[in-house]
Amino acid sequence: MDYPFDTVFRGEVSGVIRLKVAAICAWLDYEADGGHYDEEEIAPFFQTIEKTSPSGHKYEDQIDPHAFVFLEPTGNLAADVEEMVNALVVSIDKGQLKPVSLKVGLDGVIDPVDTWILTSDFFEWLKPRGFEPGDVCINYDEGEASITDHAYENACEMRKGLEAPFFNPEYRELRGDTASKEFLQQKCENLFLQKELLQQGFSPQIVTEALARQGHQTQQSDQDNRPVRTRERNTLLSIIAALCKEAKLDYSKPSKTAGLIRDMAARMGVDLGESTIEGHLKKIPDALETRMK
Repeated sequence: MDYPFDTVFRGEVSGVIRLKVAAICAWLDYEADGGHYDEEEIAPFFQTIEKTSPSGHKYEDQIDPHAFVFLEPTGNLAADVEEMVNALVVSIDKGQLKPVSLKVGLDGVIDPVDTWILTSDFFEWLKPRGFEPGDVCINYDEGEASITDHAYENACEMRKGLEAPFFNPEYRELRGDTASKEFLQQKCENLFLQKELLQQGFSPQIVTEALARQGHQTQQSDQDNRPVRTRERNTLLSIIAALCKEAKLDYSKPSKTAGLIRDMAARMGVDLGESTIEGHLKKIPDALETRMK
């Protein structure tokens, strides 16, 4: 029952419709001339239901054609709907009608409920077959436009929520800093949290103190996780070289010395990989050369 949003957001001017719903809409419009079906066959598709407006007002209105997928046609209408669905499937198999979302069972049969086509393509398909889209098809198409509009608005709101921090003036001031991306993101979140707390009635002093504590924790975490810079790494390697010399460990033989250091560390309860140690020992000559310049 997934709605093919990938099609809707490709910029198509038309909505989409399920094969089964398309056939029902077409035959109900054909019935407008009268006399094709008994009243009990079409009554479920024209029932009135209670709806609620955006302002909360309740009112009665005719069932929306999008709900037809949940209603099973009966009698002659059921036979005609099945015949049209089969004709639509044949057109798809022949490449005359392109589905935007195709669902096929293990038996190779196209699922008329989860297979979608463009509404505009369906209307064009109907015309040479003696059908003229009427009120039912038009109501469906208008409902599709509403669905697309709402989907687009929701997508824009989500995008706005994700992008908004990066267009905030205070964030732009932070971007020139050398702090990590994670630290900047946290600062942005703090700005929005501050606004939200103030709107909820918390005093500016309480908000400032709370964010200050959170900011200190974030900054400390950022410092703990930042990568070691080249100069700092060379300093540490130089210290290791000095300690190796004092302990009479030859760092110029990294493979042998790495094993000795690994064993020493193990006796201290520290687990170090021999290949990791060897890799650092190999960097010592270059580090010393840099420090001696």
